[in-house]
Amino acid sequence: MPDLIEATMRLEGLAKKYLAKDRKLKAVMNKLEPLFRKIYDGKVPPQRMFDEIRDRYTDVFDNYESLEEALDQLDEAYQDAYQKRIRDSVGKGFVSHLKQKWAERSCPICRAQVWNVPNSLFELREFSGGGLVIGGDMSLFVVVPIICEECGYTHLFSATRSGLLKATVDWPRLPA
Repeated sequence: MPDLIEATMRLEGLAKKYLAKDRKLKAVMNKLEPLFRKIYDGKVPPQRMFDEIRDRYTDVFDNYESLEEALDQLDEAYQDAYQKRIRDSVGKGFVSHLKQKWAERSCPICRAQVWNVPNSLFELREFSGGGLVIGGDMSLFVVVPIICEECGYTHLFSATRSGLLKATVDWPRLPA
């Protein structure tokens, strides 16, 4: 699978090849430019940039099979890069957050002081009667588990409060 920059270069090259034949493609290229710029600058653009382009210009990409394949490859490479960025930020950024905020690091069960931090974020979904609800008005809480190496006791920390993700919901606060 190509990496994010390779996939971007392939899509950009193919799109430029077809520019002379299709004026709609010029509008798409103008929308893609900020995305390409971020990628070439070594950044992982926000998901909304990909979603907007795919949703808005699917009909244009459908006209060119090779462009559609290149966009799919770019999307896959983006997803991989996005997941890697999250894993890296969990592994590095979250540990430094914990060092600042977590004073008493002894396990409340076994008193051990060795903890593991997975390089992943996890989801707690709102209970919906035992069924799985995708989308809609369902609440989703993103957490980082901290696991005691000795007994397995697990603390859950909010990924938004620890600065790994931006909050998308403003929950009410309890009075002090």
